[in-house]
Amino acid sequence: MITIYTNLKSVIGRIIVIICFGFVLYLMVFKLIPDKNNHDALWLLSGISLLIAFLIVNTIISFLGIIKVEADPASGKINFTRLFKKEEIAAAEIAGYYVSVSKSRGGTSYGRIIETTDRKIRELNPGNLKDIDDIEEFFKSRSIKCLGERNSFYPLSKGL
Repeated sequence: MITIYTNLKSVIGRIIVIICFGFVLYLMVFKLIPDKNNHDALWLLSGISLLIAFLIVNTIISFLGIIKVEADPASGKINFTRLFKKEEIAAAEIAGYYVSVSKSRGGTSYGRIIETTDRKIRELNPGNLKDIDDIEEFFKSRSIKCLGERNSFYPLSKGL
């Protein structure tokens, strides 16, 4: 049994970011924007507030991805656990996988995008999972082919 656990450091970091952004957004919306005397500052603060709100929503969406993977090479099944849902697929349903590339200021990280025969994708992202490379053992044992590299759109991917 191959188990890929949740990347707790990343999840806790994102929770802290949401709290900090939420506090800044609260200050801007309820303390700074109500002062309607300066219209130029009002537009700037409103724009920054919208940007921070978008970042908060984007971070919250990232929690809806896969947070735990259990693969059993003997039975040929993979269990994907999300925050509110658990899903099991058989290796026979997997058409192939891509190595996903996420580039950021912190460096480049590599995940996996699993594509099934019904054209659905499931992205295993290093932001939610640690030791994603362990899934390669399952792919090799079941002769699942790598389809190449693909850019990651996580958390805004179809796999959510």
